[in-house]
Amino acid sequence: MALMGPLIADALTGANTDEDKRLGEQVGVYRLVRLIGTGGMGAVYLAQRTTDDFHHTVALKVLHGGVIAASRERFEREREILARLHHANIAALFEGGLTADGQPFYTMEYVPGLPITEFCRTHTLDVEQRVRLLLKVGGALAYAHQNLIVHRDIKPSNILVTPDGEVKLLDFGIAKLLDRTDAMSTQSGIGPLTPEYAAPEQFRSNAITVATDVYQFGALCYRLLSGRMPYLANPDNITEWTRAVAEEEPVTLRRAFDPERVGVSAETFRLQRHLVADLDAIVRKALAKAPQWRYHTMDAMIADLNAFLDGRPVQARRAGATYFAWRFITRRPLISVATMLAGMALISVTLIAVWQANLKAREAQTVVAVKDFLISLFNASSPNEAKGKELSVRALLDRSNTRIERELAAQPELRS
Repeated sequence: MALMGPLIADALTGANTDEDKRLGEQVGVYRLVRLIGTGGMGAVYLAQRTTDDFHHTVALKVLHGGVIAASRERFEREREILARLHHANIAALFEGGLTADGQPFYTMEYVPGLPITEFCRTHTLDVEQRVRLLLKVGGALAYAHQNLIVHRDIKPSNILVTPDGEVKLLDFGIAKLLDRTDAMSTQSGIGPLTPEYAAPEQFRSNAITVATDVYQFGALCYRLLSGRMPYLANPDNITEWTRAVAEEEPVTLRRAFDPERVGVSAETFRLQRHLVADLDAIVRKALAKAPQWRYHTMDAMIADLNAFLDGRPVQARRAGATYFAWRFITRRPLISVATMLAGMALISVTLIAVWQANLKAREAQTVVAVKDFLISLFNASSPNEAKGKELSVRALLDRSNTRIERELAAQPELRS
Protein backbone atom coordinates (compact mmCIF):
# COMPACT_ATOMS: atom_id res chain seq x y z
CA MET A 1 0.00 0.00 0.00
CA ALA A 2 2.86 2.38 0.73
CA LEU A 3 3.84 2.37 -2.94
CA MET A 4 0.68 4.29 -3.77
CA GLY A 5 1.62 7.18 -1.48
CA PRO A 6 -0.86 9.84 -0.38
CA LEU A 7 -3.13 9.29 -3.39
CA ILE A 8 -4.61 6.18 -1.79
CA ALA A 9 -4.85 7.73 1.65
CA ASP A 10 -8.16 9.36 0.73
CA ALA A 11 -9.72 5.91 0.73
CA LEU A 12 -8.75 5.28 4.34
CA THR A 13 -10.81 6.28 7.39
CA GLY A 14 -9.97 6.62 11.04
CA ALA A 15 -9.49 8.99 13.89
CA ASN A 16 -7.23 12.02 13.57
CA THR A 17 -6.25 14.18 16.51
CA ASP A 18 -6.12 17.47 14.56
CA GLU A 19 -9.53 16.85 13.08
CA ASP A 20 -11.02 15.99 16.47
CA LYS A 21 -10.22 19.55 17.53
CA ARG A 22 -12.91 20.78 15.15
CA LEU A 23 -15.67 18.91 16.98
CA GLY A 24 -18.28 21.35 18.26
CA GLU A 25 -17.11 24.02 15.81
CA GLN A 26 -19.70 26.00 13.89
CA VAL A 27 -19.26 25.82 10.11
CA GLY A 28 -21.81 28.09 8.49
CA VAL A 29 -25.16 27.06 9.92
CA TYR A 30 -23.87 23.62 10.89
CA ARG A 31 -22.29 22.34 14.09
CA LEU A 32 -19.74 19.52 13.80
CA VAL A 33 -20.96 16.66 16.00
CA ARG A 34 -18.84 13.64 15.20
CA LEU A 35 -15.90 12.70 12.99
CA ILE A 36 -17.01 10.11 10.44
CA GLY A 37 -13.72 9.62 8.63
CA THR A 38 -10.55 11.32 7.47
CA GLY A 39 -8.05 10.94 4.65
CA GLY A 40 -5.13 12.69 3.01
CA MET A 41 -7.29 15.42 1.46
CA GLY A 42 -10.01 16.16 3.98
CA ALA A 43 -12.25 15.00 6.80
CA VAL A 44 -15.95 14.14 6.92
CA TYR A 45 -18.10 15.03 9.92
CA LEU A 46 -21.62 14.35 11.01
CA ALA A 47 -23.04 17.86 11.26
CA GLN A 48 -26.35 19.26 12.45
CA ARG A 49 -28.23 22.38 11.48
CA THR A 50 -30.34 23.67 14.35
CA THR A 51 -31.02 27.27 13.31
CA ASP A 52 -34.43 28.85 12.75
CA ASP A 53 -36.18 25.90 14.41
CA PHE A 54 -34.96 23.74 11.52
CA HIS A 55 -33.13 20.52 12.34
CA HIS A 56 -31.16 18.76 9.63
CA THR A 57 -28.37 16.17 9.81
CA VAL A 58 -25.79 16.13 7.03
CA ALA A 59 -22.32 14.83 6.19
CA LEU A 60 -19.94 17.78 6.00
CA LYS A 61 -16.62 17.40 4.22
CA VAL A 62 -13.91 19.99 4.82
CA LEU A 63 -10.47 20.30 3.26
CA HIS A 64 -7.44 19.87 5.49
CA GLY A 65 -5.47 23.00 6.28
CA GLY A 66 -2.15 23.44 4.51
CA VAL A 67 -2.82 20.99 1.67
CA ILE A 68 -1.14 21.37 -1.68
CA ALA A 69 -2.84 23.12 -4.59
CA ALA A 70 -3.55 19.82 -6.40
CA SER A 71 -5.57 18.54 -3.42
CA ARG A 72 -7.57 21.75 -3.32
CA GLU A 73 -8.26 21.34 -7.04
CA ARG A 74 -9.45 17.78 -6.48
CA PHE A 75 -11.70 18.90 -3.64
CA GLU A 76 -13.31 21.60 -5.75
CA ARG A 77 -13.67 19.20 -8.68
CA GLU A 78 -15.46 16.67 -6.44
CA ARG A 79 -17.88 19.38 -5.37
CA GLU A 80 -18.48 20.30 -9.01
CA ILE A 81 -19.08 16.65 -9.93
CA LEU A 82 -21.61 16.14 -7.15
CA ALA A 83 -23.44 19.28 -8.22
CA ARG A 84 -24.01 17.62 -11.62
CA LEU A 85 -25.51 14.44 -10.21
CA HIS A 86 -29.13 14.06 -9.11
CA HIS A 87 -29.89 10.37 -8.74
CA ALA A 88 -31.75 8.36 -6.11
CA ASN A 89 -28.74 6.08 -5.59
CA ILE A 90 -26.07 8.80 -5.36
CA ALA A 91 -25.62 10.77 -2.14
CA ALA A 92 -26.90 14.27 -2.90
CA LEU A 93 -24.90 17.49 -2.58
CA PHE A 94 -26.61 20.27 -0.59
CA GLU A 95 -24.39 23.34 -0.34
CA GLY A 96 -20.83 24.54 0.10
CA GLY A 97 -18.73 27.42 1.33
CA LEU A 98 -15.69 28.38 3.41
CA THR A 99 -14.95 27.73 7.06
CA ALA A 100 -13.94 30.57 9.42
CA ASP A 101 -10.28 29.79 8.69
CA GLY A 102 -10.84 29.87 4.93
CA GLN A 103 -10.99 26.14 4.15
CA PRO A 104 -13.57 25.02 1.53
CA PHE A 105 -16.33 22.64 2.63
CA TYR A 106 -19.53 21.17 1.31
CA THR A 107 -22.46 19.33 2.84
CA MET A 108 -24.17 16.29 1.42
CA GLU A 109 -26.73 13.67 2.28
CA TYR A 110 -25.83 11.68 5.40
CA VAL A 111 -26.29 7.96 4.79
CA PRO A 112 -26.77 5.87 7.98
CA GLY A 113 -25.94 2.54 6.38
CA LEU A 114 -23.51 -0.35 6.06
CA PRO A 115 -21.04 -1.10 3.27
CA ILE A 116 -22.82 -3.23 0.68
CA THR A 117 -20.79 -6.38 1.46
CA GLU A 118 -21.51 -6.05 5.17
CA PHE A 119 -25.21 -5.45 4.56
CA CYS A 120 -25.51 -8.59 2.41
CA ARG A 121 -23.62 -10.69 4.93
CA THR A 122 -25.55 -9.57 8.01
CA HIS A 123 -28.89 -9.99 6.22
CA THR A 124 -27.86 -13.32 4.57
CA LEU A 125 -29.17 -12.18 1.21
CA ASP A 126 -29.43 -14.72 -1.59
CA VAL A 127 -28.02 -14.31 -5.09
CA GLU A 128 -31.11 -12.67 -6.57
CA GLN A 129 -31.29 -10.11 -3.74
CA ARG A 130 -27.60 -9.30 -4.12
CA VAL A 131 -27.91 -8.87 -7.87
CA ARG A 132 -30.85 -6.49 -7.35
CA LEU A 133 -28.68 -4.34 -5.07
CA LEU A 134 -25.90 -4.41 -7.65
CA LEU A 135 -28.36 -3.26 -10.30
CA LYS A 136 -29.00 -0.12 -8.26
CA VAL A 137 -25.26 0.55 -8.10
CA GLY A 138 -24.99 -0.08 -11.84
CA GLY A 139 -27.86 2.31 -12.49
CA ALA A 140 -26.11 5.06 -10.52
CA LEU A 141 -22.88 4.48 -12.46
CA ALA A 142 -24.70 4.47 -15.80
CA TYR A 143 -26.25 7.83 -14.84
CA ALA A 144 -22.82 9.22 -13.93
CA HIS A 145 -21.43 8.02 -17.27
CA GLN A 146 -24.26 9.77 -19.10
CA ASN A 147 -23.05 12.92 -17.37
CA LEU A 148 -19.47 12.22 -18.56
CA ILE A 149 -18.23 11.21 -15.11
CA VAL A 150 -16.15 8.10 -14.33
CA HIS A 151 -16.12 7.21 -10.62
CA ARG A 152 -12.94 5.02 -10.77
CA ASP A 153 -13.03 4.11 -7.07
CA ILE A 154 -15.86 1.58 -6.86
CA LYS A 155 -15.49 -0.51 -3.70
CA PRO A 156 -17.73 -1.68 -0.83
CA SER A 157 -16.84 1.20 1.52
CA ASN A 158 -18.05 3.68 -1.11
CA ILE A 159 -21.43 1.97 -1.46
CA LEU A 160 -23.64 2.12 1.61
CA VAL A 161 -26.99 0.41 2.07
CA THR A 162 -29.51 1.86 4.49
CA PRO A 163 -31.53 -0.34 6.88
CA ASP A 164 -34.48 -0.25 4.46
CA GLY A 165 -32.29 -1.51 1.60
CA GLU A 166 -31.66 1.77 -0.23
CA VAL A 167 -28.28 1.96 -2.01
CA LYS A 168 -26.15 5.12 -2.00
CA LEU A 169 -22.99 5.61 -4.05
CA LEU A 170 -20.46 7.87 -2.29
CA ASP A 171 -17.05 9.49 -2.66
CA PHE A 172 -16.36 11.00 -6.06
CA GLY A 173 -13.05 12.33 -4.72
CA ILE A 174 -10.96 10.74 -7.48
CA ALA A 175 -13.66 10.74 -10.15
CA LYS A 176 -12.72 11.83 -13.66
CA LEU A 177 -14.57 14.27 -15.88
CA LEU A 178 -14.49 12.85 -19.39
CA ASP A 179 -15.05 16.26 -20.96
CA ARG A 180 -11.99 17.77 -19.30
CA THR A 181 -8.27 17.13 -19.03
CA ASP A 182 -6.81 18.16 -15.69
CA ALA A 183 -3.48 17.84 -13.92
CA MET A 184 -4.58 14.65 -12.19
CA SER A 185 -5.42 13.03 -15.53
CA THR A 186 -2.09 13.83 -17.14
CA GLN A 187 0.30 13.13 -14.27
CA SER A 188 2.93 10.44 -14.79
CA GLY A 189 3.05 7.27 -12.74
CA ILE A 190 0.20 5.36 -11.12
CA GLY A 191 -2.77 7.62 -10.43
CA PRO A 192 -5.25 7.49 -7.55
CA LEU A 193 -6.67 4.00 -7.05
CA THR A 194 -7.63 1.26 -4.63
CA PRO A 195 -5.45 -1.71 -5.69
CA GLU A 196 -7.97 -4.48 -4.95
CA TYR A 197 -10.55 -3.03 -7.34
CA ALA A 198 -8.31 -1.18 -9.81
CA ALA A 199 -8.50 -2.06 -13.51
CA PRO A 200 -5.39 -3.12 -15.50
CA GLU A 201 -5.22 0.25 -17.28
CA GLN A 202 -5.01 2.06 -13.94
CA PHE A 203 -1.83 0.18 -13.03
CA ARG A 204 -0.42 0.93 -16.50
CA SER A 205 -1.36 4.63 -16.38
CA ASN A 206 -3.41 4.17 -19.55
CA ALA A 207 -6.55 6.08 -20.52
CA ILE A 208 -9.40 6.02 -18.01
CA THR A 209 -12.83 5.44 -19.58
CA VAL A 210 -16.22 4.05 -18.64
CA ALA A 211 -14.63 0.61 -19.18
CA THR A 212 -12.61 1.27 -16.01
CA ASP A 213 -15.80 1.54 -13.99
CA VAL A 214 -17.15 -1.59 -15.71
CA TYR A 215 -14.08 -3.53 -14.53
CA GLN A 216 -14.34 -2.20 -10.97
CA PHE A 217 -18.06 -2.94 -10.89
CA GLY A 218 -17.27 -6.48 -12.07
CA ALA A 219 -14.77 -6.86 -9.21
CA LEU A 220 -17.45 -5.63 -6.78
CA CYS A 221 -19.93 -8.17 -8.20
CA TYR A 222 -17.36 -10.93 -7.76
CA ARG A 223 -16.68 -9.95 -4.15
CA LEU A 224 -20.36 -9.66 -3.30
CA LEU A 225 -21.23 -13.05 -4.81
CA SER A 226 -18.24 -15.12 -3.71
CA GLY A 227 -16.89 -13.35 -0.64
CA ARG A 228 -13.43 -13.14 -2.21
CA MET A 229 -11.48 -11.22 -4.83
CA PRO A 230 -11.12 -12.62 -8.38
CA TYR A 231 -7.46 -13.66 -8.13
CA LEU A 232 -5.42 -15.88 -5.84
CA ALA A 233 -2.69 -13.26 -5.39
CA ASN A 234 -2.31 -11.20 -2.23
CA PRO A 235 -3.68 -7.64 -2.76
CA ASP A 236 -1.30 -6.29 -0.10
CA ASN A 237 1.62 -7.28 -2.30
CA ILE A 238 1.38 -4.63 -5.03
CA THR A 239 3.79 -6.37 -7.41
CA GLU A 240 2.05 -9.73 -7.09
CA TRP A 241 -1.42 -8.22 -7.36
CA THR A 242 -0.54 -6.04 -10.36
CA ARG A 243 0.77 -9.10 -12.20
CA ALA A 244 -2.40 -11.05 -11.39
CA VAL A 245 -4.67 -8.25 -12.61
CA ALA A 246 -2.68 -7.94 -15.84
CA GLU A 247 -2.15 -11.63 -16.63
CA GLU A 248 -4.30 -14.08 -14.64
CA GLU A 249 -7.83 -15.22 -15.44
CA PRO A 250 -10.34 -14.83 -12.59
CA VAL A 251 -11.17 -17.92 -10.58
CA THR A 252 -14.69 -19.14 -11.41
CA LEU A 253 -17.39 -18.03 -8.99
CA ARG A 254 -18.23 -21.61 -8.02
CA ARG A 255 -14.63 -22.32 -7.06
CA ALA A 256 -14.19 -19.03 -5.25
CA PHE A 257 -17.43 -19.19 -3.26
CA ASP A 258 -16.72 -18.92 0.47
CA PRO A 259 -19.91 -19.41 2.56
CA GLU A 260 -18.32 -18.02 5.73
CA ARG A 261 -17.21 -14.76 4.09
CA VAL A 262 -20.47 -14.41 2.22
CA GLY A 263 -22.49 -15.00 5.36
CA VAL A 264 -24.38 -18.15 4.37
CA SER A 265 -24.34 -21.35 6.41
CA ALA A 266 -22.12 -24.08 5.02
CA GLU A 267 -25.04 -26.55 5.21
CA THR A 268 -27.31 -24.79 2.75
CA PHE A 269 -24.95 -23.38 0.10
CA ARG A 270 -27.87 -21.39 -1.25
CA LEU A 271 -25.57 -19.00 -3.04
CA GLN A 272 -23.34 -21.65 -4.59
CA ARG A 273 -26.27 -23.44 -6.20
CA HIS A 274 -27.25 -20.24 -7.98
CA LEU A 275 -23.76 -19.32 -9.23
CA VAL A 276 -24.59 -20.62 -12.68
CA ALA A 277 -22.52 -20.26 -15.82
CA ASP A 278 -24.55 -17.20 -16.88
CA LEU A 279 -23.56 -15.14 -13.86
CA ASP A 280 -19.96 -16.27 -14.08
CA ALA A 281 -19.86 -15.26 -17.77
CA ILE A 282 -21.21 -11.79 -16.94
CA VAL A 283 -18.59 -11.16 -14.27
CA ARG A 284 -15.73 -12.52 -16.38
CA LYS A 285 -16.70 -10.30 -19.31
CA ALA A 286 -16.64 -7.26 -17.02
CA LEU A 287 -13.20 -8.31 -15.74
CA ALA A 288 -11.65 -8.70 -19.20
CA LYS A 289 -8.05 -7.48 -19.37
CA ALA A 290 -8.50 -5.20 -22.38
CA PRO A 291 -11.16 -2.44 -22.10
CA GLN A 292 -12.53 -3.26 -25.57
CA TRP A 293 -13.32 -6.82 -24.46
CA ARG A 294 -15.55 -5.67 -21.62
CA TYR A 295 -19.11 -4.43 -21.78
CA HIS A 296 -19.02 -1.23 -23.82
CA THR A 297 -21.48 0.47 -21.48
CA MET A 298 -22.80 -0.02 -17.98
CA ASP A 299 -26.29 -0.30 -19.48
CA ALA A 300 -25.18 -3.39 -21.45
CA MET A 301 -23.99 -5.09 -18.26
CA ILE A 302 -27.21 -4.09 -16.49
CA ALA A 303 -29.17 -5.68 -19.34
CA ASP A 304 -27.31 -8.98 -18.85
CA LEU A 305 -27.87 -8.93 -15.08
CA ASN A 306 -31.58 -8.36 -15.67
CA ALA A 307 -31.57 -11.20 -18.19
CA PHE A 308 -30.00 -13.45 -15.53
CA LEU A 309 -32.76 -12.56 -13.06
CA ASP A 310 -35.46 -13.18 -15.67
CA GLY A 311 -33.96 -16.47 -16.83
CA ARG A 312 -33.35 -15.08 -20.32
CA PRO A 313 -30.17 -15.73 -22.36
CA VAL A 314 -27.28 -13.40 -21.49
CA GLN A 315 -25.13 -11.82 -24.17
CA ALA A 316 -21.92 -12.60 -22.29
CA ARG A 317 -22.31 -16.28 -23.19
CA ARG A 318 -21.56 -17.39 -26.73
CA ALA A 319 -23.78 -20.44 -26.81
CA GLY A 320 -25.75 -22.33 -29.42
CA ALA A 321 -29.44 -22.95 -30.06
CA THR A 322 -29.66 -25.53 -27.26
CA TYR A 323 -28.74 -22.87 -24.66
CA PHE A 324 -31.40 -20.46 -25.93
CA ALA A 325 -34.02 -23.22 -26.02
CA TRP A 326 -33.18 -24.32 -22.49
CA ARG A 327 -33.35 -20.73 -21.21
CA PHE A 328 -36.83 -20.40 -22.76
CA ILE A 329 -37.96 -23.66 -21.13
CA THR A 330 -36.71 -22.65 -17.67
CA ARG A 331 -38.26 -19.19 -17.99
CA ARG A 332 -41.64 -20.34 -19.37
CA PRO A 333 -42.10 -23.93 -18.15
CA LEU A 334 -45.90 -24.05 -18.53
CA ILE A 335 -45.85 -22.62 -22.03
CA SER A 336 -42.96 -24.93 -22.94
CA VAL A 337 -44.76 -28.03 -21.63
CA ALA A 338 -47.97 -27.03 -23.40
CA THR A 339 -46.05 -26.42 -26.62
CA MET A 340 -44.27 -29.77 -26.39
CA LEU A 341 -47.54 -31.61 -25.67
CA ALA A 342 -49.22 -29.87 -28.59
CA GLY A 343 -46.27 -30.76 -30.80
CA MET A 344 -46.37 -34.40 -29.68
CA ALA A 345 -50.11 -34.51 -30.28
CA LEU A 346 -49.66 -33.06 -33.77
CA ILE A 347 -46.94 -35.58 -34.54
CA SER A 348 -49.14 -38.42 -33.25
CA VAL A 349 -52.13 -37.32 -35.34
CA THR A 350 -49.90 -37.00 -38.39
CA LEU A 351 -48.42 -40.46 -37.88
CA ILE A 352 -51.88 -41.99 -37.42
CA ALA A 353 -53.15 -40.27 -40.56
CA VAL A 354 -50.16 -41.49 -42.55
CA TRP A 355 -50.60 -45.03 -41.20
CA GLN A 356 -54.31 -45.05 -42.07
CA ALA A 357 -53.58 -43.69 -45.54
CA ASN A 358 -50.97 -46.39 -46.11
CA LEU A 359 -53.36 -49.04 -44.81
CA LYS A 360 -56.10 -47.92 -47.15
CA ALA A 361 -53.63 -47.83 -50.03
CA ARG A 362 -52.52 -51.37 -49.27
CA GLU A 363 -56.13 -52.54 -49.03
CA ALA A 364 -56.92 -50.91 -52.36
CA GLN A 365 -53.89 -52.54 -53.92
CA THR A 366 -54.99 -55.93 -52.50
CA VAL A 367 -58.49 -55.55 -53.90
CA VAL A 368 -57.14 -54.66 -57.33
CA ALA A 369 -54.65 -57.55 -57.21
CA VAL A 370 -57.37 -60.04 -56.19
CA LYS A 371 -59.66 -58.75 -58.94
CA ASP A 372 -56.89 -59.00 -61.54
CA PHE A 373 -55.98 -62.52 -60.36
CA LEU A 374 -59.57 -63.74 -60.55
CA ILE A 375 -60.07 -62.19 -63.96
CA SER A 376 -56.91 -63.84 -65.24
CA LEU A 377 -58.06 -67.12 -63.70
CA PHE A 378 -61.45 -67.10 -65.41
CA ASN A 379 -59.92 -65.86 -68.64
CA ALA A 380 -58.04 -69.15 -68.69
CA SER A 381 -61.36 -70.95 -69.20
CA SER A 382 -62.33 -68.88 -72.26
CA PRO A 383 -62.24 -70.70 -75.63
CA ASN A 384 -59.29 -68.59 -76.79
CA GLU A 385 -57.19 -69.54 -73.76
CA ALA A 386 -58.41 -73.15 -73.35
CA LYS A 387 -57.86 -73.87 -77.06
CA GLY A 388 -61.05 -75.88 -77.37
CA LYS A 389 -60.52 -77.85 -74.16
CA GLU A 390 -63.18 -77.85 -71.48
CA LEU A 391 -61.94 -77.09 -67.95
CA SER A 392 -63.81 -78.42 -65.00
CA VAL A 393 -64.29 -76.34 -61.81
CA ARG A 394 -61.91 -78.73 -60.06
CA ALA A 395 -59.21 -78.19 -62.65
CA LEU A 396 -59.72 -74.44 -62.50
CA LEU A 397 -59.33 -74.45 -58.70
CA ASP A 398 -56.23 -76.66 -58.87
CA ARG A 399 -54.70 -74.32 -61.41
CA SER A 400 -55.49 -71.27 -59.21
CA ASN A 401 -53.96 -72.95 -56.15
CA THR A 402 -50.77 -73.68 -58.06
CA ARG A 403 -50.55 -70.07 -59.22
CA ILE A 404 -51.20 -68.76 -55.71
CA GLU A 405 -48.37 -70.89 -54.26
CA ARG A 406 -45.99 -69.86 -57.03
CA GLU A 407 -46.85 -66.23 -57.76
CA LEU A 408 -47.94 -64.93 -54.33
CA ALA A 409 -45.41 -66.60 -52.08
CA ALA A 410 -43.91 -63.16 -51.10
CA GLN A 411 -47.36 -61.52 -50.52
CA PRO A 412 -48.97 -63.27 -47.52
CA GLU A 413 -51.85 -60.79 -47.17
CA LEU A 414 -52.85 -61.16 -50.83
CA ARG A 415 -52.23 -64.91 -50.67
CA SER A 416 -54.65 -65.30 -47.74
